[in-house]
Amino acid sequence: MATVLYITAHPRDDERSYSMSVGKEFVQAYRLAHPQDEVVHLDLYKMNIPQLDADVLDGWDKLRSGTSFEQLTLEEQTKIRRINELVDQFVAADKYIFATPSIKFNFLSNTHV
Repeated sequence: MATVLYITAHPRDDERSYSMSVGKEFVQAYRLAHPQDEVVHLDLYKMNIPQLDADVLDGWDKLRSGTSFEQLTLEEQTKIRRINELVDQFVAADKYIFATPSIKFNFLSNTHV
């Protein structure tokens, strides 16, 4: 049995997004082809994911310099603990499926003046 992370990074659902619709169809087909695998959906727009801010960077610096985790501020501990949980979940997975926005030819062209 494999653990598959189905990671979505889109503010819209499969009813309003082609990318999310394709992702949903792919996961359904995958589940039929691999019924023994566990598929875990991570919706990055709905999850608590700490920003890599000063608390996190300062906490990591302190840990590298030998400070114990218990000596970090509560904010540093909370954010680093959550980041570690997410990293551990990602590392433990066997396979990954990503569904992200598709820009569908919406790009700026270079214009010469």
